[in-house]
Amino acid sequence: MATTEQILDAVSSRDPERAAAALQSAHGRGGELIPSIVARIQTAAAHPDEWHGQEHPNVGLLLFLAAEFRATAAHEPIIHILRLDDERAYALLGDIITEHAPAILADTYPGTPETLLTLVRDRTADPFARNAGLRALAALWKRGRYPRVDLLALITELATTLDADEENDPLVGNGLVDTALHIHATELRDTILGLYDLGLAEINYIEPEYAANALASTTPDPYESEHLDRTITDAWQTVRGWPFFQPESARAPAGPPPPQHGRTFSHTHIDSEGRSIPFSAPPKVGRNEPCPCGSGKKFKRCCGA
Repeated sequence: MATTEQILDAVSSRDPERAAAALQSAHGRGGELIPSIVARIQTAAAHPDEWHGQEHPNVGLLLFLAAEFRATAAHEPIIHILRLDDERAYALLGDIITEHAPAILADTYPGTPETLLTLVRDRTADPFARNAGLRALAALWKRGRYPRVDLLALITELATTLDADEENDPLVGNGLVDTALHIHATELRDTILGLYDLGLAEINYIEPEYAANALASTTPDPYESEHLDRTITDAWQTVRGWPFFQPESARAPAGPPPPQHGRTFSHTHIDSEGRSIPFSAPPKVGRNEPCPCGSGKKFKRCCGA
């Protein structure tokens, strides 16, 4: 049987076959692996430049193991990584920030929200990392681990701090709309719709008419609520559909995008199930604007890459 360090060396490798085999070997071995997983994530948080690039180990897959094993000690260093400047954060985690960070943060939640709230309130952090933290809190609310009244108050607080003249604030506004829909925050309908009026939420991310109708309905939309149900119980099963693990011949787009219930989508990006979803991005989208595909990433990091 492979040792702890052999497994984690392979998980952190840039070799798809080694990483895949190691993830499968790690399943069910949390008791012995957690201390080393946490130590490696802490090292990556402290020395991020030593953890990205083909010549360095890859920290990203370790986060999925931390989530699978409910490694609460990994929560704070993961948040530290998410609070790095956006270039370093994306170099380390890539699409994990927008696709899986909410579940990872919720699954490693230590029971107290202070560190997570620090991420969400951090105006210097990448807006997509902040949104991941907010969605994690929404997931924790659905699990009965975070009070709804506190979540509503937080959304209201953040909405009042946004400034349309700040480049990243409308991206945070998108996250507020997104989260309000996920938790069916009818109490905040006026606040959420007001973001559109102030230019603090992008109409090409979630249509204001859709948001207005959803928050006027007395019945939550199951499509919205189900986004909060995502959890990581098997790291390998979560990531096995990634293009990283597929031969070149299997990486082509897989048909037209599914209906998105009033949410807009674009280009080919990898969704939370590892599927490639195609869409053509419209012209004249600013490099730092949210990608019209609805992936949650900046255009320059998505369709405009």
